Amino acid sequence: MPFGINNAPATFQRLVDTIFGELPFVCAYLDDIVIFSNDWEEHLEHIQRVLSCLREAKVKLNLKKCEFARGKIQFLGYVVDKNGIEICPERTKVIINYPEPSSGKDVQRFLGMCVGYQKFIQNFSEICLPLYDLTKKCQNFEWTSRHKRAFNCLKENLANLPRLSHIGSDSVLQLKCDASHNALG
Repeated sequence: MPFGINNAPATFQRLVDTIFGELPFVCAYLDDIVIFSNDWEEHLEHIQRVLSCLREAKVKLNLKKCEFARGKIQFLGYVVDKNGIEICPERTKVIINYPEPSSGKDVQRFLGMCVGYQKFIQNFSEICLPLYDLTKKCQNFEWTSRHKRAFNCLKENLANLPRLSHIGSDSVLQLKCDASHNALG
């Protein structure tokens, strides 16, 4: 597929989804393909099935870019292994070093960088609430101690992101529910 066509990524993703749609052990985003398995024998079978699907679709791989049978991988900015998922530390450095905002647009830019880490930060929306107030069009920009606390709290959380564990089939789960007039998540 030629580069530069504006709908090329969506078209290619549709092709990838068609090729691997029936395989529950494959996660594919454009040309990044992850095969996950419970054990070595199963993994070898899964690799064979994926390669067979690619061959049928007449899709070629660049072996220099392939990695097989890895216990730990980087995928779309995450580090994934059998114990769970965590953020690649390089991704959060820019946010942690972000200067104190001096305009609503700066706050909007900062929040835009943070929102992708929402599931890793407990009470994310509530922490961000004072900052979201500064992004409203009719709002005059006035940076107060309340905004500074929210800004620093977000940066602190981003510097200490937890690892999210995979849920085991025999795991006991505890569900925490809360209600808020101001925030979700």
